[in-house]
Amino acid sequence: MAEEKMIDKVVRLMKQPEKIRNIAICAHIDHGKCISGNSRLILNDGKIVTAVDMFKLAQNEGTKFEERDDYITYDVRDLNLKIPSINKETGKIEVKKIDFAWKLIGGEMIKIKLRNGFNISTTPEHKYIVLENADIVEKRAEDIKLGDRIVCPRRTNVETEINVKEEILLMLSKKRIYARLNEEFANNLKSILLEKGIKNAHKILNIDLRYHSFTCGIRKKRYLIKHLIEIAKMFDIGIKELYDNVSAISFRTGGWRGKSANSMSLPRNFEEFYYLAGLLIGDGTNKKFVVGKKELGHKFTNICKELGINVTFRNYPGKTPEIVTNQTLFEVMNSLFDYPVKNKSHTVKISEFLLNSPKKYSSKLLRGYFDTGGSVEKSRRAITISSASNDMINDLSLFLLRFGCIPIIEKDNTISISGYSLINYIDEIGFGLEEKSIKAHALAERMQGSHVSDFINMPIMQNGLITLQKSFNTHNQKKLIRFCRANDMPIEKLNKLLNGDLAFIEVKSLETTKEDFVYDFTIHDNHNFVAEGMFIHNTTFSDSLLAGAGMISEETAGKQLALDFRADEQARGITIDSASVSMVHNIEGEEYLINLIDTPGHVDFGGDVTRAMRAVDGAITLCDAVEGIMPQTETVLRQALRELVKPILFINKVDRLIREVKMTPEAMQERFIKIITNVNKFIESIAPEE
Repeated sequence: MAEEKMIDKVVRLMKQPEKIRNIAICAHIDHGKCISGNSRLILNDGKIVTAVDMFKLAQNEGTKFEERDDYITYDVRDLNLKIPSINKETGKIEVKKIDFAWKLIGGEMIKIKLRNGFNISTTPEHKYIVLENADIVEKRAEDIKLGDRIVCPRRTNVETEINVKEEILLMLSKKRIYARLNEEFANNLKSILLEKGIKNAHKILNIDLRYHSFTCGIRKKRYLIKHLIEIAKMFDIGIKELYDNVSAISFRTGGWRGKSANSMSLPRNFEEFYYLAGLLIGDGTNKKFVVGKKELGHKFTNICKELGINVTFRNYPGKTPEIVTNQTLFEVMNSLFDYPVKNKSHTVKISEFLLNSPKKYSSKLLRGYFDTGGSVEKSRRAITISSASNDMINDLSLFLLRFGCIPIIEKDNTISISGYSLINYIDEIGFGLEEKSIKAHALAERMQGSHVSDFINMPIMQNGLITLQKSFNTHNQKKLIRFCRANDMPIEKLNKLLNGDLAFIEVKSLETTKEDFVYDFTIHDNHNFVAEGMFIHNTTFSDSLLAGAGMISEETAGKQLALDFRADEQARGITIDSASVSMVHNIEGEEYLINLIDTPGHVDFGGDVTRAMRAVDGAITLCDAVEGIMPQTETVLRQALRELVKPILFINKVDRLIREVKMTPEAMQERFIKIITNVNKFIESIAPEE
């Protein structure tokens, strides 16, 4: 006989009033403690920011939503911040908005390190998205085991919005770099200034240059880029138009006696310009490029020639040849790519300008960088690159994800790219050096996948544990589908795992740490985001109750936000309107219909709470074992008592007393007694006499 469906149970029990109970939840606003402040988030516009910096942005540009003793949250919906997020149902990566940013009191953390070197610290109750029993599920940090596979993005699709020409001029305007204008454009600009009054323009723009020097520059068709941009704004001239009419730029040392360095042109061929930057980041030092390969020396010289740079060759006996450029190029590289002034090998990193650059250009910088410092290692079956700069290795590991390359960070500050990531590297970045390109293609022809990121462990019924290669070509997918059908594995699960968006990387180590503060970000719809190359998640209480009734699965509890029906409820992670759901629980052999009403925990929605309390028989009062009764809980409890609703105290998050506060069993009992006493005293102080 088929098992009775939940809807049929509800309909049957609705006819038995004595078996119906209406229960409300009285609780503090939901928030999930989350990640450490130094955790890096990958945004959809290409930026890589720490949780601390993201919260500071929310603080400066968002709207304060709520502040309590243990947390503060900001509404950032108007900032249109977007982040990659996984849709657990489809296994596809989607772009979702960040709605709220949280800063919370920290405590004990669990640091998880993956086999490819990615690592992150989260609170113990924080949930990861993991691969388990051939499905994508959620798992608390404290329950993660060595060997578990964390779901990671195989690729982060970024959508950079910058105009490269505009951004270059704006970045260069921060230095004493002068632009010489084309004659026709310079004459037109001079006429406009004369019509306005040069002295008047000099005063209005508050130009930090003597009037005589300013007029001298106008006659010579030469402007400090900073001043040129201000003039353009005054007369509604676009920055892109300025860029197109600059014939040359030159850096000038400070002071009225300063000297101009040799000039260069603004880049017109951006792919070659970014490639030049990659060569300098790899084998440059100040104004010099060390020529390790003649082929690279020729490429470097030709690009410099197109930029109008006269280079000097140095070839001393017993030393590697060098090509010397000029100070202007060095200052441009420093402005755009954070090219270090000194100690380059230990301080080089991925610049914000590069992070914001379109892939078609940034890939060329990586090509130049790997042409100089990268290797194709037959023994490792990988493309590798090393750096003495920890910042470079850490930044590059996340930056490579936008090209479909999952890095493996080795102990010796080496990044290796293997398996399907190697194929993506060849397709989307490649080598400019013919020798390395030939070796890489030869490796790709023999490629069998990376054991770190391209294999999935899957239990197949009686066949035990087998390992399937994560393959994306149609032929192999068809073979896997036939295999799954033969072994009674749902095809939907396989499709979700093989869509090409995800990798499943093994947990290599676990350790306990501490943080004074932690951070969380409310993500629209999916409620998860990418941090340190992993998908991470949080949960809510009312979904967990529904899971206990069998109405939603344990894995989807928290994600579904089943009692938060409105879009703004799910976006903000709080309940605004009172929502209800009916479920059946079996108590001592008797079935009861429970109408669960999730009341708004936020003080702004008190009217909805009052209406909800008029329809219930009792209320579950949630109280955090560490935090005790919170102000919002008191508010909802006060409204419940006003409507003569009897509360039941439920102390949750008891595990925090052990992990975070390190309480003994005796101290925990004392804590429970204190919470119960405080709640009873509060009830006695406000309860009506009847």
